[in-house]
Amino acid sequence: PETEPETTAPKPEGEVETTALPPEPDPTLECAAGTGPGCELAAQALSVLQPAASGSPTVVLNRPNGIYLDQEYLVIETELPPNLGGYLYLDVLTDAGPVYHLLPEPLREDNQIPAGGEIRVGVEESEVRDGIRFWQASEPFGEGYLLALVSEKPLYQGLRPIEESIADYQDVLLEALANPETGKKSAQVERIEFRPRDG
Repeated sequence: PETEPETTAPKPEGEVETTALPPEPDPTLECAAGTGPGCELAAQALSVLQPAASGSPTVVLNRPNGIYLDQEYLVIETELPPNLGGYLYLDVLTDAGPVYHLLPEPLREDNQIPAGGEIRVGVEESEVRDGIRFWQASEPFGEGYLLALVSEKPLYQGLRPIEESIADYQDVLLEALANPETGKKSAQVERIEFRPRDG
């Protein structure tokens, strides 16, 4: 995704209606033969976590089919399970190789959400204004996996770069997920795809 850096990050004014329905949480993810590193890391992350009795985060995309054409805006609404609050991480793991860290990030460092809490990340084109982070589909195109992960305690200290390689992030993520000191954890994965426009 393409991002627009700003100096401050006020919350978007107003809400955007969506017809998307919350998906049923899927505790597993199957990757077809020849699938790229995004699917593999998402599947590994889910395999590390035991199914949470408190449930998984609920994710609603502004494109119900998860398909975003070049320059379309990505908006994610996430609700935490009613019995598990903590620190929410939103990562887009792409089969093309990069990882995009949507939360936390420099304009939105506070990712602590109470149990049952809701958060909206990204804005529609009509809501873009100075000081608001927005996310757009852009090259490299292809399959991606939105990993919404909540942990009772921070998975790591500080911020990751907004964009980094899966190779750089993989060990950090999997070690943090396996670490009992980070407390209870739960995750949900949504398949997404970034496509060029025809012509």
